Amino acid sequence: MNSLDENAWLNTAIEKLKETTGYDIELLNNVNRIDNIIDGKLLIKTPKNIYIYPYMGKKWMNNAVIGLMCHELGNNYPNVILITNYVNKLAAEKLKEIDIQFIDMAGNAYMKCDELFIYINGRRNETEIKNKQETVRLYTTTGLKLIFTILCVDNAINKPYRQIAELAGVANGTVGWIINDLIKLGYLIKKDKKRYLLNKEELIKKWVEYYPFKLKNKLKKQKYRTQKNDWQNYININFEGIYLGGEIAAAKITNYLQPKYLTLYAEGNINKLLIEKKMIQDAKGEIEIIHKFWNFKDANDQEGIVPDLLIYADLLATENGRNIESAGMIYEQRIKRHLQ
Repeated sequence: MNSLDENAWLNTAIEKLKETTGYDIELLNNVNRIDNIIDGKLLIKTPKNIYIYPYMGKKWMNNAVIGLMCHELGNNYPNVILITNYVNKLAAEKLKEIDIQFIDMAGNAYMKCDELFIYINGRRNETEIKNKQETVRLYTTTGLKLIFTILCVDNAINKPYRQIAELAGVANGTVGWIINDLIKLGYLIKKDKKRYLLNKEELIKKWVEYYPFKLKNKLKKQKYRTQKNDWQNYININFEGIYLGGEIAAAKITNYLQPKYLTLYAEGNINKLLIEKKMIQDAKGEIEIIHKFWNFKDANDQEGIVPDLLIYADLLATENGRNIESAGMIYEQRIKRHLQ
């Protein structure tokens, strides 16, 4: 597999599309980012016309990225093109189904703008991005735990390293490395002996994108089923160390969802819960219990709900339209106000 420096991956995707279509295509790199969402413009010259479309560059593709795009774009940015590393066959079909246009480095593409239509699917990925950020620890399991803590706990970034480590559930010695990475990547500055977070909105996006496969996938988890799957029996659950997440948490705070799947985050012994709710292990069960990975309490704690950022991330990763709408509501009503 060939490798590429991360600065070349956008151009590689464009070159692949030029090869497969024969069109003259280029990135307009002198265009400023729009609303911290649109990364630039894409110019396409066909024999009959010239088209200019906005694009979003996302180096990696997963369910959370798709959910995040749906939330950010809504109906406000028509004809946006997603440029990414690789879209496999199933993901391509999903993107086409929900009408998200894309280009990848393998030459796969879906574009349906004006009179232009392109759909290429099933090409194998032969190019690997050489990711400079692999040399930093920010998007590792430890880094994501620490980012989560400083985004959820007021002024956590200015606490002593030992306290930050305790709140995040990480080793003391890792905090300094993560702080340095935050500075290196433009998310933190030091001034007058204090630390200040920058670009919080962008940092939230990065956390949401990386959480499913860099942290959540590594947490201990188990699925269960019950004889009586009634989500209302869980919405006011009162077990020590058990917290509502995902759809059930969103249902409680927005009154907008009727959950199909129940996500619970737990610490300590869960046997009492399993016995009382008559839960049976089942890999296809509708209830998932995930190990709680943080050690702090926030405003949601008294209601037995996980922090808002975690609800938001779990909803976006479902790819479900109504869940994504609920995620948007939570972001606008409960997360956005803390970005100042």
